Order: sequence, then structure tokens, then C-alpha cells
Amino acid sequence: MIGPFPKPIHGMSIANENLFNCLSNDNINVDKMDTVIHRVLKSKKEQGGFNFSLFIFSLWNMFLIIKKILFSKYDIIYITPGQSALGFLRFLPIILISKLKKNKIIQHIHGSKLIYNYKNTNFIFKFLFLCSIKLTDSFILLSQKIKEEYKEIIPLSKISICLNGVKIPKNINHINENKKTNVLFLSNLMKDKGIIDLFETINNFPFNDNYVFHFAGEIESPLKDYCYSFFRKNKDTCTYHGIVSGDKKEFLLSSADIFILPSYDEGIPLSILEAYSYSCAVITTNVGGIPDIFENQINGLYIEIGNTESIYQALIKARENIKNFKINNKNLSISKYSLSIFYETMKNIFYKVI
Repeated sequence: MIGPFPKPIHGMSIANENLFNCLSNDNINVDKMDTVIHRVLKSKKEQGGFNFSLFIFSLWNMFLIIKKILFSKYDIIYITPGQSALGFLRFLPIILISKLKKNKIIQHIHGSKLIYNYKNTNFIFKFLFLCSIKLTDSFILLSQKIKEEYKEIIPLSKISICLNGVKIPKNINHINENKKTNVLFLSNLMKDKGIIDLFETINNFPFNDNYVFHFAGEIESPLKDYCYSFFRKNKDTCTYHGIVSGDKKEFLLSSADIFILPSYDEGIPLSILEAYSYSCAVITTNVGGIPDIFENQINGLYIEIGNTESIYQALIKARENIKNFKINNKNLSISKYSLSIFYETMKNIFYKVI
């Protein structure tokens, strides 16, 4: 397995960690090769940019991975590339070496933005993209909607779909001890996740002390001063919990009535699937692969991207049908989005390639 593992904590690194643990627990021989160069969360703009020192570290990381492949025996090389052009093409040397060793290659694309970056790059990068695609035996995409976007550059015969999955909690005791509606934002606090839009909604609209807001996740570097200033000014209704995991994360999800993700770009967000598993109503945007896991008025409410009025109205209206949203989401998580279903789908894809 070649890709990012926590830390930083985000959808791809968590999915990789989950898959690695499932394979290990199933007595399948698997090696983990972490490609994270910088452990501090970067903005989407920074992730796609060039940094010379990180480039040198990346080359060293690539050398170590290639060395491992050359002197080991693998049936499958499983790669989770980034969404930028450089993030995708940095694995081309690994793919070339793997093909020389006659390994099967699977690339698992966690998102919908790579096709956009492909279309907006130069002809040299486009050529290298197509070389990487040709050398890859199988691609795993997150949803049917994302498949439709990628089919113009990836042959349909090479595409498999695997929806993300999460561990389903066995017993949930809803811990909300007051009559206020608990709203949870559990994701990295990034501009692309809509955090600024949510802050502006809280600042500019009257919630009449009927709501409390909880935030958890790593703050991207350019927004740290802005976020901490917001939390100081709104300390009576908004609480920032930092990066959470384990019991603290479980407590926040168990306490939440509404999970909100006003994102600008997504694949299949693990955070939404986790919210389903804890019986949270969901408010989110119609982007990326979200329409494949979310139905408006059934799982919660859609909001318009970047529209604070839309966010406010959804938060008000969600209370009216919150009980049904909670029941629907818990049932859906059990029937479609468990970690065991995800792992069985992944295993079938692996065996098919071999």
C-alpha cells in the first residue's frame, strides 16, 4: 500500500489506515509505505504547489519505495495518488518499476478534482497522465457520479467502484443534555470545506440561543489566526475541540443532532458516513460524490455552495424533521456503508486483478 497515512488526518489517510488494518487482521501480507512528506495540514492551493525542499524529501521517499519494491515480492501495488497533477504523476516512476517486475497496479482515486486538474494542465502533463493510466491495471473510484466524470480518460473496463465505509458503533447513547440543537463540524477547518461560510452564517444570522456549535479537526495554516479569533468572539455558543479521535470523537458524534459540511469539493466524505452511523442529520452541499450517498429531505438538507442564507435556512428547517433524518441515516449506514462491506468490495477488486 502506497499513500498517505495519519497524520495529518483526512479522508484518504483514514481510509488507507482502515484498509491496512482490515488486510492485516485478515492475515493477508501487506506492507505500508507512507508518502506523507509534510505532517502539517496544508491548504488545497499549497498541496498543488511546488516547494523545493519538499520536492527533495519527495524524491528520497520515492527512492525508498522503489528500493522496497525492487527487493520484495508483491502481487499488487496499491496506490492512492493525490488530486493535483504533480500529486498524481509523482507515482509514475513507481508504476514503471512495478510493471518491469510484472506487478499488478491499482490506483484508488479519492476525489473528483483530478479530472479537472488534468483538463487544465499542459500537453506534456496530459501525455504523462495517459501513460500512467495505460500502465495501471485497475482504477478504483468512489462513486457512480465520479465514474461518469473520469470515463473520458480512463477506459470503463479498468474502472471499479467502491463506496467508502466506516466502523458502525454498536450502542449509541445520545448525550445531548440540554434542549439546544447541537451542530457538529467534524472535518479539517479549511476554506474548501466551507468553514468561512459557516463562521459568517453564525456571525450574521440570529440563532436565538437555540443552537450550540462544536468544531473539531486540524486548522489549515493560513486560517489559524482567523479561526482562533472567531472562537474567542463566540465562546458562548461555539467550541473548538482541536484534533480528536477515540472517545473524544465518539462523544462529539454521540452528542450531535446535526452534522454540517458546507464543502466546495469532495469525493465520498468519510465524515458524512460517520455522522450517519451515529444517527446525525446531515446538512451538506451537492458536490463531488456526495449525491451518491445523500438524498435531500431523506438524509438531511442540501445547501448552496458559499451561500450563508442557505446554510442558515437549512439549520432552521432541519429541526422540523430531525427525528426522521436520524433514523434514516442510521439504517443507511448499517445497510450500505459499514467497514465490512467496504472491505469485502475491496477484496473482490484485488482478487479480480490478480
